[in-house]
Amino acid sequence: MKKCLLILIVLSITLVFTGCKSNTSSNSTVETSNDYIEYVNETYNFRLQLPKSWKDKYYVEEGDKEIYFYHKNDLNDERKAELFTIHVSNTENEWEELEKEYEIISIIRKVVEDEEGIISITSPTDSAYGEEEKECYEEYKKMENDKKSIEESIERLSK
Repeated sequence: MKKCLLILIVLSITLVFTGCKSNTSSNSTVETSNDYIEYVNETYNFRLQLPKSWKDKYYVEEGDKEIYFYHKNDLNDERKAELFTIHVSNTENEWEELEKEYEIISIIRKVVEDEEGIISITSPTDSAYGEEEKECYEEYKKMENDKKSIEESIERLSK
């Protein structure tokens, strides 16, 4: 366990000094309550709730109209263990293009559809870990079981 903690600290320091993407952008915040962790994205005007058990077990990368949630691991490889991705479409045409893009590789679902556009979610169809990576595999699987409640928590921010 001490070895894992040491590796995690070294990786964290490396990420800070190499300029990798931060866990959130300047337009996103993460707040922790007694019951859940709230992720707020002001750029795309939505929020979601992650289980409190996810604390320090995930990280977020933001791209163009996509927000990626990854499982943190202490493996010495550059693998990204995607838990789910939030997609933002401003128009029905954008959504249809996105749906076509993902129809073969993943399941994509609309979560919010309103005058601002469409928020959808995709999840990988397989685990990023094999059973030989037992600790990471089990933690990832537990987190995977929380995705339905996270999906149900996604909502627009009040204006």
